[in-house]
Amino acid sequence: MASKHGTMGRAPTAMVATSHALATQVGLGILNQGGNAFDAYVAAVLTDDLVLPGVTSTAGLTGLLVYQASTKALYYVDGPLRAPAAWNPGGGGGAAVMVPGEVAALALASQRFGKLPWSDLVTPVANLAQQGFPIDALYAGSIAANASILQQSPYGQKTFFANGQPLAVGATLVQPDYAATLNGIASQGPSYFYQGPWASEAISVANAAGGTLAPSDLASYEAALVAPLIVQHGDTTLFASSGYSNGGARLLLALETLQGANAMSLGRFDQSPAALELLLRVQAAEDSQAWLQDPTVLSDPQQSAAALVSGVEQMVALVTSAASLPSSPDGGSHSSGVIVVDAEGNVAVGTHTIETSNWGLGLFAGGIPLSTAGTVVPTTAASAYAVDPLSSEIALVGGVPALAMTTYGSGLHPGDVQIMSYLVDYGMDAEDAILEPRVGGYALDYLPDGAVSVDPSAHVLDQRVAASVVCPVRAAGFGLEQYEPPPYPPGTGMVDTGFPTVVTIAATPGPSRLQGMTPEWMNGIAAGF
Repeated sequence: MASKHGTMGRAPTAMVATSHALATQVGLGILNQGGNAFDAYVAAVLTDDLVLPGVTSTAGLTGLLVYQASTKALYYVDGPLRAPAAWNPGGGGGAAVMVPGEVAALALASQRFGKLPWSDLVTPVANLAQQGFPIDALYAGSIAANASILQQSPYGQKTFFANGQPLAVGATLVQPDYAATLNGIASQGPSYFYQGPWASEAISVANAAGGTLAPSDLASYEAALVAPLIVQHGDTTLFASSGYSNGGARLLLALETLQGANAMSLGRFDQSPAALELLLRVQAAEDSQAWLQDPTVLSDPQQSAAALVSGVEQMVALVTSAASLPSSPDGGSHSSGVIVVDAEGNVAVGTHTIETSNWGLGLFAGGIPLSTAGTVVPTTAASAYAVDPLSSEIALVGGVPALAMTTYGSGLHPGDVQIMSYLVDYGMDAEDAILEPRVGGYALDYLPDGAVSVDPSAHVLDQRVAASVVCPVRAAGFGLEQYEPPPYPPGTGMVDTGFPTVVTIAATPGPSRLQGMTPEWMNGIAAGF
């Protein structure tokens, strides 16, 4: 391969894979204290929120796919965003603030599946916020790029700037307000967040900026434990995120459609014009499936299973016909992924996000950026919950976990389909599957007001894909813009193409039982013991 854009880790017993070395370190620390995968997941996610540059938030959302080794059962912990009861769709500023789901979901996962006390999971992150950490080039660049947003609040001014200038690489970022909030959550649990001091401050900040949050909006929030989506794909049983997320449904729908359309007979997506065109047609055809945006279907296991079966039949007919399929924008926003495997064989894999541009619109409560995803995430009249694109999967082969994967970023939908297909259909290992040239999502740029500028005619494609593959697909009417894989040069307006965090489990026998693959452009690391 011409270039490397990921980091492989191997370990015999347990592993944590995140998008930041400090999050991986905190997660491993929890495992070493006797915690299990679900304990480590909670701590790693909260650390991500602290050390990543505004792409996730403790006031955002998360979804966690669980494999419990003792029972061999799988669950999905769903913590979506919810609109306030008096929400004004399309409103800007504080009116775009959504009710957060992450803390409730993490608390549910801890209570239902964890071993250690909740405070043991949160306190290390609070200590890190109080002590501070040196910011890297990615963080410093994000502060500079989002300076106008961060300078809008006194908190942003005092936290991310020194003498009026954005913090530079190597500067220590100390966040005592954030630490105080985390200590409150550690000692009082989620009630501090949804009914206590943090809730009061969040309501005050949002409503002062034109919001409609009420105490009952936060106090009534509940995360849910739901059944994951499931399909039998060849010899592999695939379980995927469900609830109010459509990423897992899109992946399973696309995989089954590709199989029904005999994609493997056409070759690999990065080497065959016919295979690449089929992949793009599958992506476009998914927009014909209205149920993918219907939370009443997505959150009901029976309805979603039936919709998946009928959807595959419709999709195969569409993509194998001569009908023209228009491209339309889809994909995720800023986010991050965490995967943990422990010595007992438990698996925790999920995504968490602020679901808008870095630090949202610069509204902070207790040091935490509020999610102003109301500017970009639709809800329907049928539900106040927003449908999000979170995509996480666990694959069982012979009843044993063989793979855990989560994808995130603007190209998560085409990215997770290609990688999962390479893994389960083409037999690649994690490193090869994640590093092969891929088509990403559409060309995106995040605007200062939180909106997303999308060019649906331009699919982002790895520049390593040969002209002999690209030219025939362009001639067939598909826009393809080739770029060097992340990190992109500053000022290009490009965001990631869905290079994800992937962990394979028991992929190879012997001392290297676990393999982990993380995106190096996010300074990620997979490590274990």
